[in-house]
Amino acid sequence: MNGWTYACLVVGLLFLAAPAGALIPDNITLSTDTPWLTAGSGGSSTVTILVTNGTPASPVSGAVVDLAVDSAYGSISPVRVVTGSDGTATATFRHGTRSGTATITATVSEGVDAPLTESGEQQIDHAVAHKIAHLGYDPEVTAGETTKIVVRMVDKYGNLVDSRWENDMGGVPEKVTFMVSPPAGLWDGASFVDELLVPVDDAGNATTTLRIDTLAGQNIVLVTFPGNIGLRYLTITGIANGEPSKIYQFVSPKVEDPNPDYYPELPLGEQFTITYALYDEYGNPAGDRQIRVNVQPISGFLNPEELFTRTNSMGKAQITYTSLDRIGVAEINATAVDNSSVSCTQKVGFYSADPTGIVLTAVPQTIASGDVKGDIFSSIRAKVMDSKGNPVRDQSVSFRITGFDGEGNNMTAEPRISNGSSTSKKDGAPLVAMTDGDGFATIKFHPGNFTRDTDPLYNYNDTASGSATIQAEWEGMQEDTTVSFRNYPYLSVNVTVEPQVVNVTDNVSVTIRLIGDGWALQKKPIDVMLCTDRSGSMLKDYPDRMVKAMDASKIFNTLIDHGYDRLGLVSFGGRGWTDIIEYSKQYDNRNRVIGGWLGKDNTVIDDEGYRKLYGPDKKYADYATLDLGLSSNQLEINTTIGEMIPYWGTPMRYGIYRAITELNNTGRSNAVKAVVILGDGEYNDYGDPLAKESYTSFEDLEDDEQNMSVYASKNNIRLYTISFSEGIVEGGNTWNTMVVLANATGGEHHDAPTGDDLAEIYTKIARNLQEAASVDTEMDLAFDKVTINSTTPTEDVFEYEPPTNMIKYWTGNETTIWESEPKDLSDDWEGDQTLTFEVGDIYLDQTWKTTFRLKVLKEGNIDIFGNDSVIKFNGTVGPTELGLPHTFITASHNLSESGAAAAQIWLTQESLNTDDPGVLVPTWGLNYTGNRSVTQKIMYQFSQDDIWWDGNWHEGDTLHHPADTNVNGTYSTTLNLGEKEGWYKIRVFAQEITPDDDGASNEITWADSVLVGAGNRAYIKIS
Repeated sequence: MNGWTYACLVVGLLFLAAPAGALIPDNITLSTDTPWLTAGSGGSSTVTILVTNGTPASPVSGAVVDLAVDSAYGSISPVRVVTGSDGTATATFRHGTRSGTATITATVSEGVDAPLTESGEQQIDHAVAHKIAHLGYDPEVTAGETTKIVVRMVDKYGNLVDSRWENDMGGVPEKVTFMVSPPAGLWDGASFVDELLVPVDDAGNATTTLRIDTLAGQNIVLVTFPGNIGLRYLTITGIANGEPSKIYQFVSPKVEDPNPDYYPELPLGEQFTITYALYDEYGNPAGDRQIRVNVQPISGFLNPEELFTRTNSMGKAQITYTSLDRIGVAEINATAVDNSSVSCTQKVGFYSADPTGIVLTAVPQTIASGDVKGDIFSSIRAKVMDSKGNPVRDQSVSFRITGFDGEGNNMTAEPRISNGSSTSKKDGAPLVAMTDGDGFATIKFHPGNFTRDTDPLYNYNDTASGSATIQAEWEGMQEDTTVSFRNYPYLSVNVTVEPQVVNVTDNVSVTIRLIGDGWALQKKPIDVMLCTDRSGSMLKDYPDRMVKAMDASKIFNTLIDHGYDRLGLVSFGGRGWTDIIEYSKQYDNRNRVIGGWLGKDNTVIDDEGYRKLYGPDKKYADYATLDLGLSSNQLEINTTIGEMIPYWGTPMRYGIYRAITELNNTGRSNAVKAVVILGDGEYNDYGDPLAKESYTSFEDLEDDEQNMSVYASKNNIRLYTISFSEGIVEGGNTWNTMVVLANATGGEHHDAPTGDDLAEIYTKIARNLQEAASVDTEMDLAFDKVTINSTTPTEDVFEYEPPTNMIKYWTGNETTIWESEPKDLSDDWEGDQTLTFEVGDIYLDQTWKTTFRLKVLKEGNIDIFGNDSVIKFNGTVGPTELGLPHTFITASHNLSESGAAAAQIWLTQESLNTDDPGVLVPTWGLNYTGNRSVTQKIMYQFSQDDIWWDGNWHEGDTLHHPADTNVNGTYSTTLNLGEKEGWYKIRVFAQEITPDDDGASNEITWADSVLVGAGNRAYIKIS
């Protein structure tokens, strides 16, 4: 028992009176002659006590001093001393076997008002290293990573072997030597080396950092200790569970095929097995790492899904993928969860090999007649299916036209069908087509032609329509469909339903697109005349007004469709030869040239150079000239525009007359006709275009037609007027005339104060001329009675599921024109199970789309639209109707889902019982989701002292479980370890058995080591 040792000699109570003038102690100093002693060596040190008084210190003689020390460190003798004349006294300290700091206390209690105490320290070092007291390290480390190794030693008395003496006295501490084989290494502060001497620190720790070999496996560390310990081998396992760097996949079954588009396919009901192998950056298997598997259907009716699997100790994981009732193709993407850049993709497919029926559709079901569009056709598609509605490939289907009806119209060509190599008409030989991967055998239907000759002898009808019936036959089953063709089509109808194969009570999404691509919606052709002022004032400004007008006219020329539209040129100004250089000159009153309009105004310096922007001087035959008749030659138009030469006055009335007359004579009856008039000053010669004031009369016109706005209106010609420059003043005579000309004919008046405005104005006019037809549309969708399995219409097949979305957009780039908020059409549905859509006007190149959902209530092959479903048009040729195309889905009861699966194993610790001497009974739980055989291995690791472990796992027992049995449950095993006394760790490893070691696995390790004594009870050591 530790305590303080006191010795005192009691002879009674003596009251000693200090002689007069005696010194009273007020300070004690304690020191030893040996700073350090060694535990257990039997050595001693002399302790000297000095008692003094005052400053400077005067020795106090005869002072009684009591000494004490913690007995754990040693003893002191004598325990009471008396100072001599020099104020000192001595005693001897003898240490024990404990290292550390012994505190020696000296106390003077007599002759003082209060006890006077002082202490001193005696340092005691450890003895020679004798055994290992602590080993700290990670026994399993990711390959290529690092771990710290910490060892502590004690002497034979249990004292830590530390560096306190060496730190105090400048000595060299004890060192531990670590040695490894490269590429493993020990960090020396600058690099990794294969041998390192590590001194102990003041806490007794010798610490080093070990880098594990980049190749998974055992790393042997040779550790050499000072003193009596010797050397030991330390085993640290580099495990293959590093961050994934690469992934490989292996698909079974799969054949090698050089075609880059190849992917493996299986009949419904069969199964793919895909094995993934993860590797770290060093090429080790990346075990115990998660993989995210995403299945994304790209065709057919497979289900999207996502699952996670975990690699086994070999870095492998395996999934299976199968489909019982749903065909299709899916992309399976596998991504390492711990490194998303590591991924791979595999495409696989399932197909049906059991056909049972056929359905027939035409896309589109109503098309233009052949006289309207010679290359138009409808795709006739026969779909061969199995009992679940899945398409079946490689089936032969024959097609024929069984009849057609021209509805009394004069047909110049009969409808026909073709399959790429042959054609056939009514009563002709059947054509054969094979079903593709989507189950469709497809041929083309070419509509008949109606006469285009308007002579009454040929019975022309501008709203002619007809139809033909096409029959498809497969394995004795026949289906018919009818295609209508018209010479006045407005829209095409596109219907999609997803999914096409569903369970009863599932929802389908119906999307209907009405596309403005019909012949009757094509924009009208344009015949336009540019009527341009070439009077002398067009030389004014810089650049000249004429130059700006020519540039803007060329821009206008780029905005028309030269394959469809035509442009002509009229100009008005002087008659006879032009002389642009001379005409532009300005003179003073002494007939001296002081400037000119050509180029920069008020100067002639740049006239010669600027003259090159115009063509050569020319002779105009009249004050208004037809420079170019209506033409679609863009280059010719631009060339003629550039040849205009400004000269003389502004006979605007005459120019307008010439342009209107040219359109009357050469313009097309079905074209939008217009004249674009540009002037830069007040009109003069030929007078008022409106014939209100003085004007020159045109003999070929009626009296009212002398007003150019009336002349244009009678001939359906629009007049667009442009007042160019400040020469035409707002509110002035010419300005007002231009406004009337435009407003009276459906055109527009524009003001262009500067040339910079001209290009924009010409662009606006060009767009305004592009007149497009539209069609007012309404759609009624009847679902009250729909056809199932080609039999009598059936009621209560669907239930409407809100909401409904509607949008209108430009077909080419899908730019939104209009979009509604989602709507609930339940009120519309109630009662008659019909949905009505007020679509409104649809123009060329516009698409109106709606999407809504229906719950399927009955099974079978369902043609989703009832016979009363109709699209109604009111367009340029009057009211007309169009039916919805046949669109099929297949609904079944208990349709099996496609699915990917990954077997997993989970182990859970239950208990570790040690009731019998030398026997351990671990108990654990197993959960396995697969159906293969499973092996469980129970392993142990041994240590004699619970400090230094051998690093090897030894197999203590093995449990085998056959395939296709329920292996889930709780397991235990009995390990008789009593013959080898020491400490044990327990681990259980479970592995799914596969031919390529790619099955799932899992392991658990009990954190607490267990002491097993020979012939004694086993004990659990709680860490």
